[in-house]
Parts: sequence; structure tokens; C-alpha cells
Amino acid sequence: MYTNTCATVYAKQNGGYRRIFLPAVFWDAVQQSNTVRSGATVTDSAALFIPFDGQRLTLQAGDLVLPGNVGFAFDSTSEQTISESLKTLRALHGPVYAVTAFDAKLFGSRSMWHYEVSLK
Repeated sequence: MYTNTCATVYAKQNGGYRRIFLPAVFWDAVQQSNTVRSGATVTDSAALFIPFDGQRLTLQAGDLVLPGNVGFAFDSTSEQTISESLKTLRALHGPVYAVTAFDAKLFGSRSMWHYEVSLK
């Protein structure tokens, strides 16, 4: 499977976020904006393809994903510190994408097994 970058996932866990580094993924981002009567709306999205490396991976709606190796650590002591950490993450690293769909494609030739993740 062709890969073009690495990615960092912040998976929701026990009221906070757990960092998962993915060293080889295919990242396909689409930047769009729509103009509606109420004003402009940004509809950026991305598709992430993760090769199967022998270990099961499970992501859920609301998990956060960024392109590249992001070494940011969330302060998960309270909801307020998590919110402040998210603001800091966005300020330091730009757009933060949220998982909207996760699908395991574990069939066919084992070398083509992968996960497909839709992001918004």
C-alpha cells in the first residue's frame, strides 16, 4: 500500500486523550469553502488510509487526527484543561481533524489490508 506521510491520533480514553503515532499512512486532504446565504462555511475534510501492521486498531467518532508527528501532550485533569489543551494544539499545529467514520478493510490479499478513516 502506498503511503505519503505519518500521522498522530489522539484517541478518547477515560475522559482524556491517548496519543497514537502512525508512522506510515496515506493522507488525502480536501480544502473547500462554500458560500451560503448566512455566510461562508469551511468544509475541509480528509481521508486517511492506514496499512494493517498486524495489530488491530479501533478509532471512534470524535477522536482527533493531525498529519505529521505531533508530540503534544493533553492535560486531562479536567474538562477545562482538556479544552485549553485543544485550543493550544490548534494554535500550535493548525487544523485538527475529527474522526467521522472508521472502517476496517481486512479482506483480500493481506498486503492490501488497511483501515479507512473519514475526517472533518
